[in-house]
Amino acid sequence: MQKKIFDNVNIKGFTLIELMVAILIVGVLSGLIIAMISMSGAQDNANLNKNKMTAAQWKNSLIDNLVGDWNFDETSGTTAYNSSDYGSNLNGTFSASPPTRKSGGDCISGGCLEFDGTDDFVSVTDSTPFLPLADSTVALWAYNGLCTKSYPTFYNRHSQSATLGFWWVYTGGTNETNITWQFSNGTAYTSTTWSNVFEASKWSYLVFAYNNTAKTVTLYVNSTAKTTQSVANALPVLSGTLYVGAYNATVSNYAYKGKIDELQVFDKILTVSQIQQKYFAGVNKLLARGEISIADYAERLASLKSLSAGR
Repeated sequence: MQKKIFDNVNIKGFTLIELMVAILIVGVLSGLIIAMISMSGAQDNANLNKNKMTAAQWKNSLIDNLVGDWNFDETSGTTAYNSSDYGSNLNGTFSASPPTRKSGGDCISGGCLEFDGTDDFVSVTDSTPFLPLADSTVALWAYNGLCTKSYPTFYNRHSQSATLGFWWVYTGGTNETNITWQFSNGTAYTSTTWSNVFEASKWSYLVFAYNNTAKTVTLYVNSTAKTTQSVANALPVLSGTLYVGAYNATVSNYAYKGKIDELQVFDKILTVSQIQQKYFAGVNKLLARGEISIADYAERLASLKSLSAGR
């Protein structure tokens, strides 16, 4: 007798029809799985393309409104090149005793300028692209080098006047942690100040957003909005050379001490999201070079998430 291969096992055979049905079911299920995978992949690609389009649109919108863009990456010469579409029309010129060129870990991106608090500045001659600037945003990375001058100046445009529009932004207070924005209201020059906002011996991302219709200016420090200040009757700036690191090329009481990088001027008010994205890009570079600790990075990131959740 032929020995049974399986003992005590109940084996049921499949008929030809049952096998055909099983094969058909497997085929249908396989088709569904493949279709689902294809749809998922298509959706992922669609989302990716959407994100790329959003990023591109965001970047293009910034470029469209970018008047001046000075990254201070030059390694020689006397020119601070403008990277906006206005090109050489808004190139800057170094003072006779120029700021020190820094690079790598000393800067936010590429190169930057270190001002000694004595006689350094950059000037950008008045040009058509600056005319007029009503709504505007000025953004820069600045390192607080603890200057001892009376009015260490980030930047100014047009000389101080009671009847003509001008910008003059400078630091003050203990360890230069206060920031003042001075302007003309048509009958007098006046100012508004934010106290204890510019941390000593650290990089800060400073954004000044001026609303010409509402007559307000908002200071963002590391993408966080400080008090929006009323600047009643403030006049728009219609002319004047832009100076960086000193007031009107005068250095006796006005020279800035510290570093400045990535100075940009826009002819619009940047959105909070745009400011946050630009700030976060700089923070990533600081972390990569070990300029900030992981704990500091995590704290800054948590602050960004909190701000985003609150919008």
